[in-house]
Amino acid sequence: MKMYKLVALLSIGFSSLLLTQCKSTVVSDTQQTMVLSQPAFASSPAYYNTYVAGMAQGGSGIEFYLDIEALEANVVLENVYFRESVGKIMRGSDNYVARFRTDQGVNQDVVMSDNAEDEAVNTPPVQKDAFPFILSPSEAGITYRDNGVLKYAKIANVVEKETKAYPSQKPRGGRN
Repeated sequence: MKMYKLVALLSIGFSSLLLTQCKSTVVSDTQQTMVLSQPAFASSPAYYNTYVAGMAQGGSGIEFYLDIEALEANVVLENVYFRESVGKIMRGSDNYVARFRTDQGVNQDVVMSDNAEDEAVNTPPVQKDAFPFILSPSEAGITYRDNGVLKYAKIANVVEKETKAYPSQKPRGGRN
């Protein structure tokens, strides 16, 4: 009887280990149902550079550029997903650009106290949305609308350019 209980207990334990998944293997519903399209702009050159502001409050981040020669009138670019960050795509003078802050909360004061009311002034962490793409470090994901329909595309071979260090303020006077 003892042997039967031991075998049953080991079987249940082993089965529970086999049926348990690691959190890292969970894929979001969006990733499972997402269909990647291949629009013409997906083969456009893309690059990024990191930047550092000259003032402590200026921060640091990533500027992502997408050189698109012509975009169809019915296509609207929405967001770029890059390096675990999401940025809104905006039209620049000769390309499209998205900016990501990478220093969010670095200098944020946190109140630690035994009294919960004292800690109520702390800003709660912002939960990130589910990332709809599985990307390598040199890939970016794009969400866009084609005739109002949400679509997804991947941009491969994103190139890193030189870091930009912005000055603390613009030069004054007539000389540059």
